[in-house]
Amino acid sequence: MINEFKSFNQRVEDTSKIKEISLELLENFDKFCRSNGLKYTLTQGTLLGAVRHKGIIPWDDDIDVAMYREDYDKLIHLSKSMPDNCVFISHETDKKYSRLYGRICNKNYLSVDKKLRILRQMYIFSNSALFKGTSFLRAYIIKPLPIILCKIIGRNTIYNMFYNTVNKYKSTGSNTLAILTGEYVFKENFPKAEYLELIDMPFEKNNRMCIREYDKYLSKIYGDYMKLPPEDKRVNRHNFTL
Repeated sequence: MINEFKSFNQRVEDTSKIKEISLELLENFDKFCRSNGLKYTLTQGTLLGAVRHKGIIPWDDDIDVAMYREDYDKLIHLSKSMPDNCVFISHETDKKYSRLYGRICNKNYLSVDKKLRILRQMYIFSNSALFKGTSFLRAYIIKPLPIILCKIIGRNTIYNMFYNTVNKYKSTGSNTLAILTGEYVFKENFPKAEYLELIDMPFEKNNRMCIREYDKYLSKIYGDYMKLPPEDKRVNRHNFTL
């Protein structure tokens, strides 16, 4: 899938431009989902932005969405019919991809950037470079062994172990739904009824799908989510170049 990306002749480092590109992707994704009967919800910081700022958080720089497993599997099968400049990347479409969740990307840009918990970390290790880290201790003592072991096991094997584990628990027979590949891992689990009903919520210049019980979700993840963080914490965490 990577070889489908176009050649690059422009670097984008301005945060406002990155936001513009991200919002355009969300617009295309929303239209694609609605036209194909797929459900999604804004989640994590993007859902917080919709409620507190009516759009993307001023110092944020990415878009987070979640889908029910059934809709996500349909998205994988429909991904080749996405709009121009959009490409869906996941383990199924690109064996070199290094995350357990899928991403919607703009082809014109490239980012320079418990059992399930263990498998999640193993998958990341299987794609990690040796002898790189924030300190000598991490780079040469702590990380090499698990990275080597995970590379021996293989990324595909680890992904299949993860996928087979989560698919033992179908949503039709469960009272709880959870997002297991995001930043908060097991903290993002909620009663099924709270996830099932979606509403349209203003986000920037358009409406986006969100769970109706967003207050319960945001309160569990962020506590007093309407309170702004201190100014020194209002920074983007990804700091990437396109």
